[in-house]
Amino acid sequence: MAHQYDDFTRNTCTTTITDEHDGWYAFADTVFYGEKGGMPDDEGTINGQRVDGLKWEGDTLYHHVSEPLQNPITMEIDMDLRYFHTAPQTASHILDGYYQKKGLLITSLNVAKGHSYYDLNQKDISPADIQEVEAFMREVIRQQIPVTYSYFPGKDYPNPAYQHLEEVRVVTIGDLNTQPCGTPHVHHTGEIGNFMILRTENTNKGSRVYYACNIGTEWKLHADENVLQDVMHVLNIPREEFATKVAQMKKELKEYKGQVQELTRKMVENQVEQLVCEDGVYTIEEQLSADAFRMLCQQLFRKVQKCSLILMGREFAILSPEKKARDLLATLSQQFEIQGGGSPTIVSGSCDDLAYQEELKKLPASIA
Repeated sequence: MAHQYDDFTRNTCTTTITDEHDGWYAFADTVFYGEKGGMPDDEGTINGQRVDGLKWEGDTLYHHVSEPLQNPITMEIDMDLRYFHTAPQTASHILDGYYQKKGLLITSLNVAKGHSYYDLNQKDISPADIQEVEAFMREVIRQQIPVTYSYFPGKDYPNPAYQHLEEVRVVTIGDLNTQPCGTPHVHHTGEIGNFMILRTENTNKGSRVYYACNIGTEWKLHADENVLQDVMHVLNIPREEFATKVAQMKKELKEYKGQVQELTRKMVENQVEQLVCEDGVYTIEEQLSADAFRMLCQQLFRKVQKCSLILMGREFAILSPEKKARDLLATLSQQFEIQGGGSPTIVSGSCDDLAYQEELKKLPASIA
């Protein structure tokens, strides 16, 4: 069983039960792969039952089904899903070698329907960067470079992180990449099929790169096409006019938002003039939108001479020309569960416990 995942296309087998507890079974052989090393679980059936759980206990994979099993055992995995998981797994090794040569590092990866991605320690990936890596991957796929395996006793492996293992499996893809890995891989790079970067976004530590390859590209294309068809149907726009109509709608929406903002500003100006302040507290009876409340806070701040409060049910704001708003919010947060924040002069927040209002009214006196 040491080499059972070297042939990723092996999708059926007949075997026997070796252990069972609480509906979890271990077998003399298995074609299933359980999540480990960044590759998700296989899906499939055992004696016709859908496997609803896989877990590793040491080096033994346990399988869960809803009804008791008896020998002989026949397994079959979902080969489309195996392809979907395996192609990007091999692609990630190739990309790892590609980025290392550029002094960059893939820090994590994820293979899932609809959003496969890898995280890269580089921000602001340019269109030229995307074109370069896609061209590299296309050439690697065309070359059909073999994927080979070698096995070493763990105690003899040079990396101490693997020396506790009985055996270390090393995956080599030509001169592109060599690294320890226990997951299934394609036989050669041609079986990756295709590679396309869908989009990138900046993260705290670099960039997240969303991509598709092999059957995942087909699934993504079908999913996006279905969404497009639904949108065209709802909007009653033919395909050939879609881009033009959407651009027009975006322009009209921008104009509409501007009109709404201007009306909101005028409404808030009128409301500010009507507000009555009692001991530094403005009470708003009707519920305003977040934008309207923000505008009201800003306009009122221009009028106040000292620390003032705005109460709107569970919503509130602290206006502090003395630049103590954050300090007062922190004091209030010691007594109540407050959601909020802002600048030293204006903070806003909310609290489900309306008892907060009485404590809030006491706070301005602390900076008087």
